[in-house]
Amino acid sequence: MLAFVILLWDETITSISGNSSDYQLLGKHYKVLPFNHNFTQTGIASWYGNDFQGKKTANGEIYNMYDMTAAHKTLPIPSYVSVTHLKNSLSIIVRINDRGPYHDNRIIDLSYAAAKKIGIYQRGTGKVKITAINNNSPIYLQIGVFEKASNAYSLQHEISLNALPRPIIKSIDEQGRTLYKVQIGPLYKTSDIDSLTLKLTKLGISKTRYVR
Repeated sequence: MLAFVILLWDETITSISGNSSDYQLLGKHYKVLPFNHNFTQTGIASWYGNDFQGKKTANGEIYNMYDMTAAHKTLPIPSYVSVTHLKNSLSIIVRINDRGPYHDNRIIDLSYAAAKKIGIYQRGTGKVKITAINNNSPIYLQIGVFEKASNAYSLQHEISLNALPRPIIKSIDEQGRTLYKVQIGPLYKTSDIDSLTLKLTKLGISKTRYVR
């Protein structure tokens, strides 16, 4: 176990907001997908509007109910998806920038504008099919963020000694200080992510983030 590792996990500086590898809410555990490749899902869509207008979404943006956006529990942020209302075959494309919905087995929460375009605004819900518009860009698995370069290089060295890919170190100036981010990648397959995450967990590294 790599007991010496001290990680800085301030969400505002370590990853794209809303993309923690997993999270818990209302007693349930959710695992964010590393990719949206070939993702499809059928179920009930709902929408959200005035009560959330002007509030922050999961990725830190300000919610605008007139934008073509949506909330999803596990798709990476941002993701673009086609949403088809199965009752009338109307389709739209929305950008996932928020998390939810968390009740009644609903699979996606559309903005007011999106819900209106496919005809579920007045009823409130509708059965839809979601199809991801694939983003084939690679991701990196971020395993540590340090204020001292020496700590970042120590982690890089320890990982490379354990039959794992040698991490890269990115030096980034944020909020008036230099941070050293330790990342493994690029990664293109979900299976690669799962295998790597399992091996890291055995080394005592369980707090990871997906970044692009």
